[in-house]
Amino acid sequence: MAISKVSIKNFTVYEDIEVEFCNGINVFIGENGTGKTHLLKLLYSGGLMWSGRDYDALARVFDSEMIFDFKVTQKTKHGESVAESESAPVGFHFIAPFHVYNTTHPKYKEVRSGEKAVIAEICIESDSPYSSVFIPSKDMLTHSKGLLAMVKKYSKEMPFDKVLLDIIENASRWKVDVVPDIAKKIVQLIENAIDGTVLFENEMFFILKHNGDKVSFSLEAEGYKKLGLLWQLLMNESINLNTVLIWDEPDANLNPGLISIVVDILLELSRYGVQIILATHNYNLMKYFSVKRQVSDQIDFFSLYKTDHGVAYECEDDYSLLEHNAIVDANIKLLEDDIERVL
Repeated sequence: MAISKVSIKNFTVYEDIEVEFCNGINVFIGENGTGKTHLLKLLYSGGLMWSGRDYDALARVFDSEMIFDFKVTQKTKHGESVAESESAPVGFHFIAPFHVYNTTHPKYKEVRSGEKAVIAEICIESDSPYSSVFIPSKDMLTHSKGLLAMVKKYSKEMPFDKVLLDIIENASRWKVDVVPDIAKKIVQLIENAIDGTVLFENEMFFILKHNGDKVSFSLEAEGYKKLGLLWQLLMNESINLNTVLIWDEPDANLNPGLISIVVDILLELSRYGVQIILATHNYNLMKYFSVKRQVSDQIDFFSLYKTDHGVAYECEDDYSLLEHNAIVDANIKLLEDDIERVL
């Protein structure tokens, strides 16, 4: 299961953009305000709409009053559109086109007689319907106890970013008794790194150390919590072969020594067929992908950048070939400033 393309017109920072993805690991970089998180949330919403027929997902994920027209169609290799079905033959191309109406937006069109609204056109293409998991940059498992119930009861008074709540819900599922094939190598890597396994008990998350100690996530190191979350998502099969894993800044609050392990995990998942889409500001993360990749690994690096006509992008299979590289540019600037200071 993989997303092949997304086309976006007139949505947030995107005036007109079409992004094609590889089946492996897709790494997005760019300055603040270039829509990295917006793009990730959009793709995550598509998975919720397809896998759960949750047609209000996009409005909730973007916490918006916008109205969405959404439908799923299938397209054959020959370009013929057909009706939606539960079990499509191999070779069908799934397309999720939808329109966004926002009557408060300054750019508006007349949609119906007497009604004006801005129309955003969005189309997500995939080889088949996909499910999605979104890992936000913020740690949420520390705050798991009672939060979902509280937000549900006081939703109007306590507006929360849906993706922050979703990760708690996904992580809280019952784990399987037998380690899934996809997770066997990865689980061992994580357990060695965090010196234990994850325990979910009384709506709280702990790391159960190999010596028997039980450490609450609230007392654990940020990097260990991040690896523990991955362990939990693998062991409760939230991440499986049908999943597109979408991760916003896996390097956030992560000790540099653990970045290598995270890259090993993501490469192993991609070799099992899990498509991964992530955004980062970290040079070491990009570098480790280049150092550790095998010839058969599919890794594409995308740079989002601002133009006079909205955000555009470039894509290379080697991050050093990107002309718009905010991370490398910042490092060069730091080096130049350091040399100037010494001289």
